[in-house]
Amino acid sequence: MALDASEYAVDSTNPLDVVVTYPISGTIDFGWGATVDMSVTARDLALNDVDSDPSSPAPDPVNWSFSTEADNDPPAISNLIPTPPADHSPLVGVPVDTPIAFRLTDSKAGLNLDTLELWMTVGTGAATLIPNDQLTIVSTPTGSDSPSYADVTYKPGAPLPYGAGVEIKVDVRDRAPGANRILNDEGTGSPFDWYFTTGQLPKYRIVGKVVDQDGAGVAGATVTIEDTTGAQAPRTSVTDGNGSYVSYDLVAGNYRISTALAEYDFVPSERLVSLVDADVKDQDFTGTLNPESLEILRGCRMEPSLADAEPGARYQFERLGYFCVDLDSTPAKPVFNRTVTLKDSWVKSSK
Repeated sequence: MALDASEYAVDSTNPLDVVVTYPISGTIDFGWGATVDMSVTARDLALNDVDSDPSSPAPDPVNWSFSTEADNDPPAISNLIPTPPADHSPLVGVPVDTPIAFRLTDSKAGLNLDTLELWMTVGTGAATLIPNDQLTIVSTPTGSDSPSYADVTYKPGAPLPYGAGVEIKVDVRDRAPGANRILNDEGTGSPFDWYFTTGQLPKYRIVGKVVDQDGAGVAGATVTIEDTTGAQAPRTSVTDGNGSYVSYDLVAGNYRISTALAEYDFVPSERLVSLVDADVKDQDFTGTLNPESLEILRGCRMEPSLADAEPGARYQFERLGYFCVDLDSTPAKPVFNRTVTLKDSWVKSSK
């Protein structure tokens, strides 16, 4: 390429020592790892030509060449999110809504972001190439086709699954003639990759107490907890001797709580609660003994042998249920308390 006289400067202040400068101002970018050949021809006022070889019949221009610095360094990656531990131990418990982010750097030839590829594999699924239009890329210098660094962020359209293994792969090349490719963490191959595992599905508890009108705990009450959407099977808990109950391993959602115990009415009849990001406590109920729960039948007929039944002995009375001999029962005045009723299958079948 022959240079036009307007492209270089000539300092002829000293005609015996003329200085020629190219370019006139600033610098010229020959590119990384380039070989540059120079050739100069000139003539003095006596019409003598510059001649690199006086022995040749015709004047020869002065030629020389040089090579620019080579760029053999691949792009680097840093500022990984999620951030792997420094000791390379497994990265676990990552929130499912964590974005994927990293910084790419190439301080010589610069990054070729047209070659950027981000791959993500979730669980046992296939690797997915994330389209670049779903990535947020902030590069410096802004607008350059060979930026020195670029911050890249990817926010999945939906949270990742709980307890899933995730592999991220990043591939990119620089603008050097050899298009150096990013290397993995060990520097043994491409692309760069890292792994993490998302956290487990959060589980919560519902805690409460069932008491009577005097504030004493009601033992043996059945507490039923139902998912209002019906997506999960109802769960039951039984109150302990203090009237307390706990339901474990509940996922976030809306639940209906109700309490049941024979001969008791409870206030409130049910509770609606929302589990969001913490346990729910103090879901209490107050039980009132149903005034119609005590029914005394006198003058009942039974087998004579039952007059000698020992207190605490248990019997089944046909169509009525199971009964226990009262502690105050006597042969002259036997007393039986019903403990369990019987299901009336005849009534159900006739409906």
